[in-house]
Amino acid sequence: MPVNPVREFDEKSITQAVIGRLAECQDPRFARLMTSLVTHLHDFVREVQLTESEWFTAIEFLTDVGKACTAKRQEFIRGQRRIDGPGPVLLGGRPGAAARQ
Repeated sequence: MPVNPVREFDEKSITQAVIGRLAECQDPRFARLMTSLVTHLHDFVREVQLTESEWFTAIEFLTDVGKACTAKRQEFIRGQRRIDGPGPVLLGGRPGAAARQ
């Protein structure tokens, strides 16, 4: 019977294992962004004690938002249709706008 590799990690070591997979990334900026995203996401999951059911509900929500996207309408950026609230674009006009000012 195959071993489930996820079970080899605890709630802290899994974060470092995921980040470790970025070691081969050729784009340092992308690696930095993904390292921060993974760190924050894992901290969030631990903080709110997210259940597996809640995780799958969130993934379904994000999948539905993705399905609503078209070549002319990017729902993740615009933060309209399903999210119906401010997306990252509203934090400064565009992501990174504050850093450019």
